Amino acid sequence: MPLLFSSSSRSRRGRKVPIGFGLLVLAVTLCIGIEIGVLWSEMMAGSSVQEDGARSSASFPESMPLGQEPDMRNYERERDELKKKVASLQEELAEMKDSLRKESKPKPITTPVPAANIRGSGPREGRLHLETLKASIAASESSTPLIGVLVIACRRAQYLDRALTSFTKNRPDATHLPIVVSQDGHDPGVKQLLENSQWSSIVYSMRHEQGHGNGYEKLAQHYGWALGRMFDYLGFKQVIILEEDMEIAPDFFNYFLASLPLLKTDPKLYCVSAWNDNGYETAVQDPRMIYRTDFFPGLGWMLTSELWAEVRSRWPSGYWDEFMRRPDVRKGRHCLRPEISRSYTFGEEGQSQGQYFAAHLSRIKLNTDFVDFLSDTARPLRHVENEETFDRWLMNEMSSCVKVTLAAFDGELAGGQGKCLRIEYRDSMYHVFASRFGLMPDEKEGIRRTAYKGCSNILLPEA
Repeated sequence: MPLLFSSSSRSRRGRKVPIGFGLLVLAVTLCIGIEIGVLWSEMMAGSSVQEDGARSSASFPESMPLGQEPDMRNYERERDELKKKVASLQEELAEMKDSLRKESKPKPITTPVPAANIRGSGPREGRLHLETLKASIAASESSTPLIGVLVIACRRAQYLDRALTSFTKNRPDATHLPIVVSQDGHDPGVKQLLENSQWSSIVYSMRHEQGHGNGYEKLAQHYGWALGRMFDYLGFKQVIILEEDMEIAPDFFNYFLASLPLLKTDPKLYCVSAWNDNGYETAVQDPRMIYRTDFFPGLGWMLTSELWAEVRSRWPSGYWDEFMRRPDVRKGRHCLRPEISRSYTFGEEGQSQGQYFAAHLSRIKLNTDFVDFLSDTARPLRHVENEETFDRWLMNEMSSCVKVTLAAFDGELAGGQGKCLRIEYRDSMYHVFASRFGLMPDEKEGIRRTAYKGCSNILLPEA
């Protein structure tokens, strides 16, 4: 039973939300510590001087007759000059050491270091070689788009094995969808897995020297490095990003291949995602349905080299996903996202997991029905081809729904299968509706999850 929420109130950011939007649609259906040791004998040509200057072992001239006393005035003058030289050298050494300590002190990354300057390993012996991949990308003249599939990994070898099994099983074309695993750090389990003949012959790999900070900061630094390698070094024009704790739907790559032309040509799109934040088993139904959203979903998403060029110089030192949601990054653009998710995260261990996984992530439905989004006949993406077309489609959907209050909702829900309802709400009351209908109640940068111009949608079971 479709249900829509609309709002004509001003949001907390002071923007006027148009009537007919602000709707909630519910349908049933990144130091080396350098120390310099200086041998005074090398610097002083064999002389040794104690730091307090009490004695000097400077040698006397070999031509001095036996028993003759040295010229003490010359000796003292030479000694004083030598002490001055030593003092001067000590000062220079202290300055050098201080300067080197400052330069080698770990610092948070505020702007990304170019990928070519960040130390990471290339392919190990016995693997597919990244240089070969780079050459093939540069020489590619195929009409079939070549999309790099980047897998972010760290230390969960069992998770990575499960993820790669899913990715390769559902990959229709290894040539045009090459998988590159980027390992953060030196976990031996992950290293061994990637050197195993099962994977070394069908996936590429590279390794990033793990950064500094908490888990979110290390992850962001790894992301920035890996994206730099994919776009700036290897030369991909578009990249799909996955992680070591994900599985994908049978039509995952079909969906991204079909969406790529829209992403490349529509200036109002900046990403394509496989994820629906509200895609619970009981809240989704149509595997063919795709939406535009103002909210950056992540969790299996695609970007172009053009977007990377926009954000590369200011890639954050932490919380990369929040960065992607910032207004100065989004610039009023949208992402595509499906009604039924084409990705699923099974990782209870990791950042932002634990209770959040049990209460939310584990409940997201992974699509099992193959949809041919590349079909010229069905054209399942025609309603999201551009902003204007999607707006017209959405307004038509809203106009077909009956306006009701929250108090009257239960009665209307029981009124019959396929009935479409619309509820108008004030922004300050959204948490009430989110709680009532099981939606994620939070918002990021003023945008609610899955929302498009204030409109979200889910499906509910019949009463």
